[in-house]
Amino acid sequence: VVSPQSTERIGGKLSQIDTYGLTIVGANSGLNAYHLTFKETAKTVHLSGWKEEKDQLSKVAHGGAGTWGLDTAGHIFYRSAKKWIAFPGILTDISVGGSEIWGVNSAHLIYRKIGSGNWINIGGRLKQISVSQSNHVWGVNSRDNFYRRTGNT
Repeated sequence: VVSPQSTERIGGKLSQIDTYGLTIVGANSGLNAYHLTFKETAKTVHLSGWKEEKDQLSKVAHGGAGTWGLDTAGHIFYRSAKKWIAFPGILTDISVGGSEIWGVNSAHLIYRKIGSGNWINIGGRLKQISVSQSNHVWGVNSRDNFYRRTGNT
């Protein structure tokens, strides 16, 4: 439980968020994606204001390997400069780390992408995945068991 004294409500309504560095990305229930940048000082956080990114994204993820998103059908999009580019594949979850992108599909198969390479099936099954800035991978399977990946192959 977070106490009211340690939280600050930020304007806007989002159903999903992700953060990396000084950027927050999120999607709302209307399938609109947004990003917000901030700057921290010793006493406060200065917010840039939400900027709309792309319609029809149900999930967005941001990390050192860029900003990625999924639409409601699981199609994958990558943000390049100021436009979204469709990327091959279908996923139900996506997470972006410092240099890697990880995802899972509807069969709970796990995929990893590094740089300009293709998605590689890693083995194992998860329904949800999260990768840290240091590329540590965590996930939850269909039985709600929590896992940490040890090794990258």
